Amino acid sequence: APAEGLPVSVAIAPADSLTIAEPVVVPAGATSVEVEMTGALEEGTATVGFGLSPEAITTTVSVTFMAKPAVGLILMELFYDPQGADDGLEWVKLYNGTDAAIDLQSYAIGWGGTDYTYGLVNLAGVIEPGACFVVGGPLASEANGTPTVDQSYNFEPDIQNSGSTADAVALFAMTSSNVTATTAPLDAVVYGTENKNGLLDETGAAGTVDEAKAPSGSSLLRVGLDAWSNNATPNAVACPVF
Repeated sequence: APAEGLPVSVAIAPADSLTIAEPVVVPAGATSVEVEMTGALEEGTATVGFGLSPEAITTTVSVTFMAKPAVGLILMELFYDPQGADDGLEWVKLYNGTDAAIDLQSYAIGWGGTDYTYGLVNLAGVIEPGACFVVGGPLASEANGTPTVDQSYNFEPDIQNSGSTADAVALFAMTSSNVTATTAPLDAVVYGTENKNGLLDETGAAGTVDEAKAPSGSSLLRVGLDAWSNNATPNAVACPVF
């Protein structure tokens, strides 16, 4: 083994756009070292070389790719508070993060309030893999980002605008007739200041607040699997990839 602290060169072939995250240093007496590399590499075999130039040790390794984990069917964007009256302008966007089309006839959206039975709607239609699906309207104007809706529905009662007491919207893997005040949702977004009513999230427990109330004219946009943000430019057409 080389002396402690001595850097070791790493090469791999084929090596299109391949980079090493950090310099590789082999401690004195060590017989192995872990190397983190990123970049484009095809499945199959590759030759990896470790060495102190001009000497090198090479080995052939098998390259396999792990499947990208599916994120499931989730809420993606929520527009609930246009400038002025809400009626006919609210919409909810879903995202299919699986590799198969999903028939939405056995799903529902609930909103509240004290619990999700405040308002419920059964979904209808098919959402393709990697695609988004918008429920709401039926009006479309600059006031609500001019959405093209896949399921026209006037949320009644209106989705609550929240404030010091948080409100929430949830997605259920069942029809609305099966949803009760204690039903755990498939996904939920809790918005406002404090979840005083204990609105449930996907764990079946009272959810933490995901994001502050969106200002009028803005939406709540998912920016990570566990992160939401206020979005000043609602866009029902755009479909981020997760």
